[in-house]
Amino acid sequence: MISRSIRTALALVAAPLFLGSCSLLDSLSETANIFSVKFSSGVPAYIGPTISGPSITQAGIDYLIHDANYVLGEYSLVITFRVVGDNRGNKGTASFGQHVQPQLNLYVDTKANRPFKANIAPFSIDSGAVDTLQFPISVPLTTVRDMGPGVIDKILNGQSIPYYLTGQLNFQIVQGLTLMGDGSTEVDLATGSIPTRPSGSFSLSDLTQFL
Repeated sequence: MISRSIRTALALVAAPLFLGSCSLLDSLSETANIFSVKFSSGVPAYIGPTISGPSITQAGIDYLIHDANYVLGEYSLVITFRVVGDNRGNKGTASFGQHVQPQLNLYVDTKANRPFKANIAPFSIDSGAVDTLQFPISVPLTTVRDMGPGVIDKILNGQSIPYYLTGQLNFQIVQGLTLMGDGSTEVDLATGSIPTRPSGSFSLSDLTQFL
């Protein structure tokens, strides 16, 4: 579903997005394709999570030399989200990242918390296709700690936490070579729950002795 902000922008100026050299009809058609794609969680919804960082022995040494915040900053939560993009409702290819630069927003625990933001590599979905997209991200635990009250404690205690994945689409409206306006909209991509007991032998709960 196209958000009200986009509908208003398109109605306000019947002009292409970033495509002043293309015909109006082609540009509007491409714009409609982009905002008509339906997104949902993949199956499985993610790969991981795993933890990147030094051994727990090295963490202990770093704790003695530095402090708890330094140790936390050495580790990252690494996860690849899998999102299904359904473009069966369009007659044309929907391209993301060429004319509408996408950004991934990851909210944990609640959407009221501060999101972790990461740029998305350009991708496209052919007309009539249903593709599974993969978005790998690495979130430093110091960033996770700042994403919301109690989030890092839940992770260190091995509790599963809800996540909400959205795409931020920033756009400009141009007519010919003239910029008529710009804005952004947030599109829901997927939601679910992340198990914070990561795959592999390392457990985040081992870090509680240093924090």
